[in-house]
Amino acid sequence: MYMHHDETLQRVVHIFDLGWHGIRAASGYCPGIKIGIDHRVSYPRAALEKILAAVTNGDAVAVVFQGFSAAAEAVAMYLHENLGTAMPLNVVTHVSPAQFENHFEMDMLARLIRLKRFGVITRIGSVKPGFSAIDSEFSKVLIVNPPPNIPDNNGNLPFRKSIYRNQSSVFIPLENTWRKNLYTNFIAFEGNPRIDAISMVNYPSFIDLLSHTAKLQITGFMNKPDLLAHMSSVGLVSNVTLIECQPMTQLEALAVGTPCLTLPLFLPGFEKSEYRRLTEVRYPDDIYSIRERTNGILEMWERDEDAILGIMEEHYNACVREMRRSYREFLNL
Repeated sequence: MYMHHDETLQRVVHIFDLGWHGIRAASGYCPGIKIGIDHRVSYPRAALEKILAAVTNGDAVAVVFQGFSAAAEAVAMYLHENLGTAMPLNVVTHVSPAQFENHFEMDMLARLIRLKRFGVITRIGSVKPGFSAIDSEFSKVLIVNPPPNIPDNNGNLPFRKSIYRNQSSVFIPLENTWRKNLYTNFIAFEGNPRIDAISMVNYPSFIDLLSHTAKLQITGFMNKPDLLAHMSSVGLVSNVTLIECQPMTQLEALAVGTPCLTLPLFLPGFEKSEYRRLTEVRYPDDIYSIRERTNGILEMWERDEDAILGIMEEHYNACVREMRRSYREFLNL
C-alpha cells in the first residue's frame, strides 16, 4: 500500500522489522518486494527456508535489510550460506549517532561492520547525513526516504485546495519522550492565538499544571489510512524533535498536502528547497522559533494557497526523484 513504482527498483527485496514503525513505513513506500520479520523472534530453519524462497522466487537483483537486529543477522547468514555472492545483501540504517546511548544501536552497527568485513554484507548505507564518518565500511551515499504514494481515484496527487481542511489547526503525532520534544511543541501552539485546535496522539503528562488544555484533543494511535486522513484535515503537522534522520511523519504529511514543521535536517541535494525554508525550525527547543514558522505557514495558507501547495508538490517530487537516484547509486543498479 502507498508504494512507488520503478522498473529497476521493483527487483529489490526489502527485509524490514514489523515492529519498527518508521522503518516499516519507509520500506513500504519504496519500490520492490517486501518481507517483514520480527526482531523478537528466533527463526527456525523452516522459516528461514521460506524467506529464502521469497527472495529467490522471482527476478530479484539485491536484498536490502532496513535496520538490523539479531533476527536480521540470522536471515542474512542463511541467505549468504545458500546464495553466496550471487545475491548482494545490503543494509540501510535508520539511526542517529545521538541515539547511541541505547547500546543496542552500537551493538548492531558493530555486527554490521564485522559482517561487511567477512563478506556477508555487501554495502552499509544510512538515511542520516554524514553517517559514513563513523567507519570506512559505511557507504557515502545518503539514502533518501520516499513519501507515500497516495493518488486519488483519477491518479492525481492531493496538492490541491480542500474544503475539508481547517487551516488553523495543528496535529502533533509525537511520543511523550524528551527526544521527541512534545512539551515544547504543545506549548508553542497552545499559546498561539492563531491556532484554534490541537490534536495529539499522546497526552503531555501533567501539562495542566502549567498550561491550558482547552484546544487539546487526544486522538490516540491511528491506523495508517486514518492517520493520513487526519493529517489532510489540518493546516499543519508538527514534528519538531531534538534528534532526527528523515522523519516519516514529515513525508506522510507532505503526501497529503499538509506542511510539517521539523528541526533542520541538513539533507544534501535539498539546500535550495523552498519547503525547507518554510518548515524547518532553526532552534527546535525554542517556543518562539516554532511560533514564528507556524505563523509564516498560516499566513501563506491565507494569502496564497496555490503557492504553498505548489511548494509542497515540488518538494514531494524531489523526494521521490532522490529516493530513486540514491537507491540506484547505493545498489549500483
